[in-house]
Amino acid sequence: MSVVVNPQIVLLYDANGVAHAVKDGVAIPVNTPALLVAGHDDGAIARVMRTAVDGTVRVDPTGTTTQPVSNAAFAALDVLLSSRASEFTLAAFLTAFNAEDFATQTTLAALLTAFNAEDFATETTLLTRATEATLLLIKAKTDNLDVLLSTRASEATLLTRATEATLLTRATEATLLTRATEATLLTRLSKADFEARINTLGQKTAAASTPVVLPSDQVVNVTFGFGPPGTAFPKTINISFDKSDGAIVASSYKRVATYTIPATFSAYVIKFATGQGETATARLVVETNLGSHNDSTNVFTPGATYTSPQWAPFVQAEVTTAFAAGAGNVVLTVGYTNENLTAGRTGTITIPKGSAIGSRFSMVLQAGDLGVFSIQSCSGAPLQVGISKLLGFIQLVVHQDQSAQPTFAETIYAPGAVSFPTGTVIGIEYAGGTVAKQRTFDLLLQLVS
Repeated sequence: MSVVVNPQIVLLYDANGVAHAVKDGVAIPVNTPALLVAGHDDGAIARVMRTAVDGTVRVDPTGTTTQPVSNAAFAALDVLLSSRASEFTLAAFLTAFNAEDFATQTTLAALLTAFNAEDFATETTLLTRATEATLLLIKAKTDNLDVLLSTRASEATLLTRATEATLLTRATEATLLTRATEATLLTRLSKADFEARINTLGQKTAAASTPVVLPSDQVVNVTFGFGPPGTAFPKTINISFDKSDGAIVASSYKRVATYTIPATFSAYVIKFATGQGETATARLVVETNLGSHNDSTNVFTPGATYTSPQWAPFVQAEVTTAFAAGAGNVVLTVGYTNENLTAGRTGTITIPKGSAIGSRFSMVLQAGDLGVFSIQSCSGAPLQVGISKLLGFIQLVVHQDQSAQPTFAETIYAPGAVSFPTGTVIGIEYAGGTVAKQRTFDLLLQLVS
């Protein structure tokens, strides 16, 4: 529908172009904004808005009263109303606004209170913290750690350890530098070795005993006493040989008595006395079987060895199976380790053909050697029937008996001066003529359990 306005009448045109006159029309000056409302109202044909001469809308009967809204008021706006939001847009905005969950004054007040309660770092405190450059250096170092920090002790754990005050009472770095290094400690006696060497109380074999060193510049008195009532007395053993006897081989030692220290006992030598009806030698020895040799098969069977630093100054072959009267004497070549634990040494023993059981023959050591620690090999030539055992001897005492002397030769030992562990073999021997002579030997031992 279109509207045509003139000073006298308002024409309304419908969609078909038909004009409709409206009475009491009000002229709207040209280029003057105005609003014309037409329609039925209380039986009148039309009702129009009244305007003043200047075009302002009037609603009073006379049209002379200035209205709240005027063209002058709209003219003062700095923007066009067409550029503002429409009522539809504002309505949509209001709906969306009401749907938002905005904080109330109460919740904002609570948030402010909580915020003020926080202990936030101030600019001053931040200046005492590490700079970004410093933190980057720390990161570079921690990135190269070979372990996870999570595997290290926490601050809580460290607080349970020694305090700084306690640590200050400990050895300083300078003091620690004066202590033994790990390399030095590794050369020292270990706990296991120490416990193995320091024996429990009681008697032990020589190999299991701990050596006792006595001062060389003092007199050491060893006193034997009796224990509480009921304690058994030490056992005294007397070994005696008193008869007419002749050597198997002239001037070669012959065994007349052998005694082995029994289990659970140690023995002390108290006295050794000898007397012979001719000029001859008597001795008391400790024997060790170093092995045996079968000359028929030329097989050597190793025996015992000494415990360092002990060794035997004398080694003899004693015939245990008589040697046949072959083409010649048998020479035994013996490979041994000497007193300095040098192996590969060589000695020889000559056993005459036809030698009887019990006869003894000494080994000639390699030049410069004092004795034998162990024997590794033995071979004989020529081969013939005969077996011998190789014995090492440590002489405890040697007597040169004289037939012209009316008294015995006697050696008396200080109590505890010479002792032997369990299993020690002690022998009484003489070296004299083959003609039977009166020979008297007497050994007194004390056994202690």
